Formats: sequence, structure tokens, C-alpha cells
Amino acid sequence: MTREEFIALATTQPKRDEKTVFEVTVLNIDPARRKSFTRYPVTKERIGYSDNIEGAEKIIGDAISKAKSKAKKEHELHDAIYCFFVSEYPLRILASEDDYGFSKRLYDSSGILKSQTYCSAMASDRDTDCGCYKGRTPESAGFCVGDIVGVYLPHEDCVRVKVVTKMPPSIDTCWLKYKKRLKDKEDGFFNTDLSHWDDKAELINEMGQSTDAQTLNIMPLEVPLAQYLNRKFERLAQPYKKESKGKD
Repeated sequence: MTREEFIALATTQPKRDEKTVFEVTVLNIDPARRKSFTRYPVTKERIGYSDNIEGAEKIIGDAISKAKSKAKKEHELHDAIYCFFVSEYPLRILASEDDYGFSKRLYDSSGILKSQTYCSAMASDRDTDCGCYKGRTPESAGFCVGDIVGVYLPHEDCVRVKVVTKMPPSIDTCWLKYKKRLKDKEDGFFNTDLSHWDDKAELINEMGQSTDAQTLNIMPLEVPLAQYLNRKFERLAQPYKKESKGKD
């Protein structure tokens, strides 16, 4: 595979000849828990299926319209709906909770596409071109180093406020790892491809502790912060913003 072919695969979602279904889920956040918190409990709800992405996006639009009609004030809508996920699964296989299938898309509370995957998470696609994570362009992540973001933690059913300290692996980084894997294979060494689990960024919480998270679980903060918390996170973010500007 040439570098140009690698870049093309890294920036395009894999196409499938088989039939797939798009599952739409919404994360809802309690409007009462805001401003004074860095951890927001959320509930995840499946709201529909479609056999194409246009139908899935219509389901999102309908959900937003329905929430607007019930909200007393428009700003309450954005407190209630945190984000939407659209996961694409093959009809022949039921994926697990930890497996988003062929592809996954993240939409904010207004229905705007924020990010998407570029490799399959299916176990059957491991060690194939479709299942190999090939890196991201900085623009495709939907956030930058130094950003104050909300991070969805599926196993805790919550969103936590954090600061991005390192972007997901770039296409150039993954290209070098891909070439090394090919050389190791020729030399008789076992070295697996990068997978969808490698599509993640590094962050710090309000205590400055480091962690990481999947790219599609990270998005610009959709809830307001109290002024004292905003100042605290801005102080934490400042060194990383300076470091990022220095690299530009």
C-alpha cells in the first residue's frame, strides 16, 4: 500500500456491499445538574433505526423538534439533550455494547455532525484494511489541544469535564507504525495493526490527573460551568494551548 492509498483510507469511511442498519441513540442530561459540577449523570436511550444515514439524521431532527415542543424555554433543550450517536451495524451480526460496528458518528444537541470514525470496530475486520486505525487529521477530531471538553464515560453513565492535552494519533504517525508492522512481519515478528481502540486522545481532569478517552466520546462542552470552575479549567488548559501554538 502506498502512502497516498493509506491517506485515502484514513479519511474515508469503509464502504460495504452488504446491508447495514443505522442505530440512533441519544444522551440526555439532567437540566438541574449544571454549572457547579464537573461530572454530569446522563441516560442513554435508543430512539430509532434506519437503513441509511439520511434516515438516521431525520430521526435526530425529529427528536430535537419533539424536545423543543415540550421545553418551556429553548435553552432547556440543550441542557436535556447532550448529544446523539449513530452506529452502523451489519444485519448479519449483533454487535456488543463495546463494539460500534462498521462506523459511528457523533452529533451535538443541535444535530450537527461533530466527528466520525474511519475504521471498523467489528472483530471480523481486525487486521484488515477496514479494521486498521490509520490516524486522523486534526480537523476530523472536533476538538484541539487545550480545549475544555465534555467526555462521555459509558461505564459510569456520565459526562466529565476535562482538558485535551494530546490529540489522537495522526495519519503520519500511523503510517510509520504501519510500515514498521510490515517490516516486523517480514522479519518474523508478530505485530498487530492499530485498531479502533487506538482512536483516542489524552486529557486531564480538574485535579490535573491524566487519562484518555475514545475520540467520539469527546466533544466541546455542552453545559455551562460556574465561573470559578471555568477559571480553574482555563488555568489548566493554558500551558497546553501555548504548547500547541508553538508547534503551529
